[in-house]
Amino acid sequence: MSNLFILCLLILLGSTSAKAQLKEVDHTIYDWVETMPEFPEGERVLFKYIKSNLKFPSSEAACFISFSQTASSNKDTPQSPQ
Repeated sequence: MSNLFILCLLILLGSTSAKAQLKEVDHTIYDWVETMPEFPEGERVLFKYIKSNLKFPSSEAACFISFSQTASSNKDTPQSPQ
């Protein structure tokens, strides 16, 4: 009898805690914000970080991209030959 009581109690507590963990998610897409995001230490530190961490490929590397342009100025999807 006591085992059945403990089992029922555990099931009841487990189901209530699972419900408490559910959160409602806001799927709103914003196109304007009051405060724009900023780098914590400021723009100068951001540029310094980018300059010290940006790595370019060696000068021997080459990248070719091809696309075609129609008479109405529409461009096809750019392609990179393998």
